[in-house]
Amino acid sequence: MGEASSSHSRFLALCLTMVLILPLTGYTTSAGAGKTITGNEDISIEMASYGSLSNVHAFETGEFINWNITWSGIDNSTSNLYQYDYTFHAGYANNGTLMFSDNGTGFPTENGSISFSKAAFEIWNGSYEYTLNVSLWSQNHTQFLDSDEVKFIIFQTVIAPTHSDLLVFGDSLSDMGNSKATYGTPESPPYYNGRFSTGQMWNEHVALGMGLSISPGSGSNPGSNRAFGGAEAGDGSNFFVIPNLGKQVEDYTNNYWIGPNEKVAVWGGGNNFLNSGETDTQKVVNYLVDHVNVLASNGASDVIVLNMPPLEKTPTYSGETDSDKQALHNRMIDFNAKLDTAMVARENALNISIQLIDIFQMFETIYWNSSFYGFSNVTHAACHHDGFTCDSNDYIEPTVDEFIFFDKIHPTGTTHLLLGLYVNEQIGTPDTDGDGIEDSLDNCALTPIGDAVNHFGCRLVDLDSDDDGVNDLIDQCPGTTLNATVDENGCSDYQKDSDGDGVNDAEDICANTSPIGIAVDDYGCADYQKDTDDDGVTDDGDSCPNTDDNWSVNTVGCAENQIDSDWDGVMNHLDTCPNTESGVEVNQTGCSLSQIDSDNDGVSDLIDQCPNTPIETTVDGVGCALS
Repeated sequence: MGEASSSHSRFLALCLTMVLILPLTGYTTSAGAGKTITGNEDISIEMASYGSLSNVHAFETGEFINWNITWSGIDNSTSNLYQYDYTFHAGYANNGTLMFSDNGTGFPTENGSISFSKAAFEIWNGSYEYTLNVSLWSQNHTQFLDSDEVKFIIFQTVIAPTHSDLLVFGDSLSDMGNSKATYGTPESPPYYNGRFSTGQMWNEHVALGMGLSISPGSGSNPGSNRAFGGAEAGDGSNFFVIPNLGKQVEDYTNNYWIGPNEKVAVWGGGNNFLNSGETDTQKVVNYLVDHVNVLASNGASDVIVLNMPPLEKTPTYSGETDSDKQALHNRMIDFNAKLDTAMVARENALNISIQLIDIFQMFETIYWNSSFYGFSNVTHAACHHDGFTCDSNDYIEPTVDEFIFFDKIHPTGTTHLLLGLYVNEQIGTPDTDGDGIEDSLDNCALTPIGDAVNHFGCRLVDLDSDDDGVNDLIDQCPGTTLNATVDENGCSDYQKDSDGDGVNDAEDICANTSPIGIAVDDYGCADYQKDTDDDGVTDDGDSCPNTDDNWSVNTVGCAENQIDSDWDGVMNHLDTCPNTESGVEVNQTGCSLSQIDSDNDGVSDLIDQCPNTPIETTVDGVGCALS
C-alpha cells in the first residue's frame, strides 16, 4: 500500500499549502480612475477552457498553456511607450510563489492581441492552483493603467495504466444509470442521462483516461458499472430493493470472473453516514474490507478504494448545527484513517494491489480554493428542491457548472470531471514532461513538449552517444572512437570517404579522386594520381613503368634503356645503329651487316666478299682490292 500512503501524505501536505496560500486581502484587477494617456486603456487575458466548461481552465504538465493578451484603447502616437508585465504564481497572485515572469514594450495598434505559450511543467511546482496576471503600465512603469488575471489548475501528466476493463461498485456518486433503468430515478432531465449529476460521472472520465468504455449493468446482466443510487456499504438491499455494495459484488462474482487485467473501483459508505446516521466508522470500514476480500477471491488483483469526502459540506447538512457539522467532519477523518489502515493490511494479506484514493483531501482543496477550479458557489445546490433529488419543475441556476453541488447531495458534472482527472493522476505513472517515458526511467527530464525521444526519454539533440562533442541529432558518424578528432558532422577521417573512392580519408593519400567509380589502389589513388617510378609521368600515361632513377624520359615515361625505336632487340641506349630495317639480324650493338664495315673499306659487311682488307686499300664494289 506504498502508493496509498504516499498519496495520503502528499495531500495532507497539500492541504497545509492551500491554507497558506489563501488570499490575505481582496485583489483588484482594474485600475479604474487611475488610467492616463487616453483614459481608456484596457488589457485582458484570454485562456482556453477545458472542453465545454467555459469556467474551468485545466492543464497537464506535459502540454502547453496557451493564452492571449488583448488590449484596447491604446494611444497609437505613444504606443511604443506602453509596457506590460505578466507573471505566473503558484496560488494567488498577491501572496503565492512566483514561478515565472516576463514583460513587453509597445503595441502596434490601438486594439489587438498577442499569443503566448508556455510549457505547463515550467510553471508547475507539485501543487494544483496557479494564477496568470498581466499588468499594463505607462512608460518606465511610472503609472499603473490596468490589469487582469486568470486562475487555472495543473495536473501532473501520467502514463495511464493498461487494463482491459474498469469494474465499479458504489452508490449514486458512481451510478451511470442502473437506478434510472431499474426504478426510473433520477428524472432526466434535469439530471444527465440517468446519472445523479449534470454530466458524466468520475468513473467515466477515469475510463476515458485509460482508453476504455464502460456501461451500467446489474444482477446477472453484463456491464462493468454496478453502482446503484441509494446503496449503502453493507450487504443485502437498502429499502428492500436497492442492491448495497455487498449485493452488487455478490451478483457480479456469481456470474463473472474478474480477469487479471481488470481494474476494480470501490466507493461507498456515504449513505450509511448521511441517510442512516451511522456513527460506528469501523463498522462501515469492515463492510468494505469484506467486499475487497470477496473481490480478491474472485480474481481481482488491482483495486482502488475511494475514501469519504467531507460530507458535512453537502447542502443537505447545511442546516445542522456547527457542532454537528464538526462531529461529522471528524467522523469522516476517523473513517478515512481506519480505511487507510485496513486497506494497507488487506493489500499485504491478499498480496494484491490496493490503492486508496484520497477524495477527502482533494475535495477539501477544491472547496477552499474553488475559484481556481471554476466554482463560484460551493455551499448551495444549483437545483432548488426540498428533497434529495430534483425534478423538471425545479428552478436550475443558469450557472450550474459553477456549482460544486447540483442537488443537496450530488456533485455537478464539473465536480465529477475534476475528481476524474484527479483519480487518473493518482492511478497513473508520473510522466511530467509527457514524452511517454515515466519519470523514474527518464534520463532527460522536462524534454520540450512534442519532441521525439528515445527509450530513455532523451532527444537526439540531448545525446552525444560517442562523446565526440557533436549531438546525435546532427552526428552523421555514430560510434566514433574516443578522443578522435571530428568535423562539424561528428565524423573523424577514418569514418569519411570524401571522394567516394572506397578508401577512408585517414588512409586516402589521394584526395578528391574522380570520377566516382574509377579504380584506385589501397591508398585511394587512381593511376592518374600516381607516378610509381617517380619519372614525372603519371601512371595512367606512363608506357614504361618502373623506370630507373635519374633517367630522362619522353612524354610517355620511357627512358632510352626502355625504348627500342627500330625494334631490332637492342635498346636505344646500346643501339649504335638506329633505324635498322625490320627483321634484319643485328649484333649486340644493334647493327646489321648492312650497317657494318668491319675493315673500313667503304663496303658493308653484307656485300664485302673480301673481309679484312688492309686499311687504305682501294677496293671494288664487293670490297676486294684492285690488282
